[in-house]
Parts: sequence; C-alpha cells; structure tokens
Amino acid sequence: MLGKTMECTTCERLELRDHETTVGVWGRIRVLEGALHYHVSAPFVHHQRVVAGGHAIIAPETPHSVAPIGTVSFCVEFLRDNQLRAL
Repeated sequence: MLGKTMECTTCERLELRDHETTVGVWGRIRVLEGALHYHVSAPFVHHQRVVAGGHAIIAPETPHSVAPIGTVSFCVEFLRDNQLRAL
C-alpha cells in the first residue's frame, strides 16, 4: 500500500488518542495541506504545530497523538533504524 492514499477511519471518528510505533521503527509526519497539532506524551512532553510543507519526527515506542487544526491532509512515513539518514 506504499504510496497509496487511504481514508483514515480513526480520524473520521476523532479517535486521535495516544498510540506508538514499535521497536526500531521511526515515523515522519508530513503535512501536505493545512495544519495539525502533534503531541508527545512520554518520556517527555512535547507539543508542536505542524503546517503544510513541514514535518514532525516520531521516535520508536513513544506515545503520541495528532489532532487536525481545521482541514488537513498529511501522510506518515515509517522507517527502520538503519534508514534514519532519510529523516
């Protein structure tokens, strides 16, 4: 499904509670249009507004959540530890 646009059913139901990536998997949230709020819960608290053209990094096993600020279009890329140069 890499490169495919998918509807986010959890976003549609506003289920934006904390979730996390698995061991050794990093994420990069890229905002394509609009803006979103990115929140990291632990081991430290971090808040970031990410706007179109920007991105946020998700560390492995780090509880986080996102919330749209109005209408937003974004994608999440997942990378393993050995692909970190791409971040």
